[in-house]
Amino acid sequence: MTMPARWSRLGLALPVVLLLFAATDVALRLIPARVFAFRTWEIATQHPAPGAPFQANGHFATPRAHGDLSNQLGLVGARSVADLARTEALTSDQFGFRNLPALTALGPITIVAIGSSFTVGASVGDHETFPAQLATLTRRSVYNAGGIGPTAALVDSVVRRNRMAGGTVVYEVYESINPPTRAEFNQPVPCSQATARRARALCLASQRLRQLWRFSPLSALLLRVGYTVRPLARRYTLPGGITTVLRPDMLVTAATPPSTRPAVTNLLAIAEDLRARQLRLIVVLVPAKETVYGPLLTPPSMPAAEADDYLTRLERDLRAAGLEVVNTTSVLRAGAAAPGRTAPVYIADDSHWSACGIALAAREVAAAVLGDADSSKGPAPSVCTNPGGATAATTPPSAPHPR
Repeated sequence: MTMPARWSRLGLALPVVLLLFAATDVALRLIPARVFAFRTWEIATQHPAPGAPFQANGHFATPRAHGDLSNQLGLVGARSVADLARTEALTSDQFGFRNLPALTALGPITIVAIGSSFTVGASVGDHETFPAQLATLTRRSVYNAGGIGPTAALVDSVVRRNRMAGGTVVYEVYESINPPTRAEFNQPVPCSQATARRARALCLASQRLRQLWRFSPLSALLLRVGYTVRPLARRYTLPGGITTVLRPDMLVTAATPPSTRPAVTNLLAIAEDLRARQLRLIVVLVPAKETVYGPLLTPPSMPAAEADDYLTRLERDLRAAGLEVVNTTSVLRAGAAAPGRTAPVYIADDSHWSACGIALAAREVAAAVLGDADSSKGPAPSVCTNPGGATAATTPPSAPHPR
């Protein structure tokens, strides 16, 4: 029995299409990432230093940066936020972390900031990051070690390099990310633990190959096409007529509230491990953009009393366990509910907080670090009252006082 001609042609066409896709994918991987990147993060993370989020000693800049939510609008939807493009720059130190020499060489490091891309300062300037603004407010040197999963090895390396004798670890915990277990927190850092030169070289080569394999420009382009067909984000109007981009699937209240027990257990173990190193732990809870803006929509997408229920319960349970904690939800929501008086607290086309949102949160954390509740009161920070507060640079900190 012979195969129909159309099936025969299809059988020949499929391998050709697959080969074309493979050849296109390989060819696109040879083009610098900056050609495809829509913000500095994609460029800086291409060849990270061992145990770090970014390439060492780098300065990455783009004149037309867009947020991650702009990408999720798809090819068509992204045009509606094209006017939100902004200049963006990211500077990394010799170890692959986002630190400016001027912010870490003014005095002994006494505070280490760990956590997610919110700690790193995704989509804001070098002087606007959470560690940079915390340094300004506390007048102490703060090391930005955010951007990778926090581990004891990471903290130990920062303490060792900076010859810290005690100090404070400020751990930013994003609402949807669970803190690592004790086993995860104590896992070794890849490559940096390989002492033999040959073993380290092989480890680094393997890491580069994995990174090259992970980043596929073709997949990124196809993903955006997919977002065009089924967008994961859309534009919403906030009080005062301000437009922002949010994720509809996150504008809901969970039918079954998540338990706080895993997070409390993990954070207690981390606090104990840090205490053994003479390090104080302050936990900073950061809500998702939708948690802050959801109750402010018309009509509200979720009740204000339930929108931050998980973080409220987590804060309560962490305090009951004896941990120091700062929940930034209320101050961010208060800032978001004051259009015209403060700049947006989250970047319009991005899921991360703006320079203003960071300033409001940093003021709360600085009060906890200094043990001075009154320092969190007063008028809005200048970066929030500035019309360009969402992206305007803050004044570099003066020399901090060692703790």
